[in-house]
Amino acid sequence: MRVDERGLRVDAGGERRFLAWAELEAVALETSGGDPTEARLAWLLGAGDGQVVLVPSDARGGQALLERLQELPGFDRRAVLNAALSWRPRTFVCWRAPSWVPPV
Repeated sequence: MRVDERGLRVDAGGERRFLAWAELEAVALETSGGDPTEARLAWLLGAGDGQVVLVPSDARGGQALLERLQELPGFDRRAVLNAALSWRPRTFVCWRAPSWVPPV
């Protein structure tokens, strides 16, 4: 994974994906549940075109991604903490663009 001023590049399973920050509309953390020391977290990054990029939170470059996401106005850091401490499978919404409209 690579994070820069334009967006996020992910190479997953031989597939390359790019998500521009300008297209980002929603950010969530999904947890697998279980013991918080063993639970797996994954970022769900949604774009206006319906594209969703899934990034494991422990992926290489994950710290740079978290730092960039925390720059989003209104980013909910408490949701990140709650996800990290969750013992149930759940999705925690961390941020939505002001123009975000839920999919129908």
